[in-house]
Amino acid sequence: MGEPGIHQRVEARIVSRGELLDVVGNQPVMLVVGPDGKSVRVFSRNVGGQSLDFYGRGSSGDSWALLDTTTLGEWGFDGCARSGDMKGQCLTRIDALKDYWFDWQNYHPHTSIYRH
Repeated sequence: MGEPGIHQRVEARIVSRGELLDVVGNQPVMLVVGPDGKSVRVFSRNVGGQSLDFYGRGSSGDSWALLDTTTLGEWGFDGCARSGDMKGQCLTRIDALKDYWFDWQNYHPHTSIYRH
């Protein structure tokens, strides 16, 4: 996850309850676990020149959502705002791979490990 050439391992147990906000390289990022508890997506938190912070899971009926602290808008697992001042805007998705550590380390031995 992160800039090309930057690899970082994040243990699944760290984000199993929602979101992880961090800065990798110079990029503010968010890693989220989806409503199924298994799917993982990573997004840049920069939107319109500002870095957003997210928390918890909002609720729009039965649908999964995150709230941003700037506008209190709801964001879906697709990375797009469903309400608030940024409705219709989407976070930029960052390529990420969900893999087993024993396999990953064989190919990327210099990966840093995220510690929370």
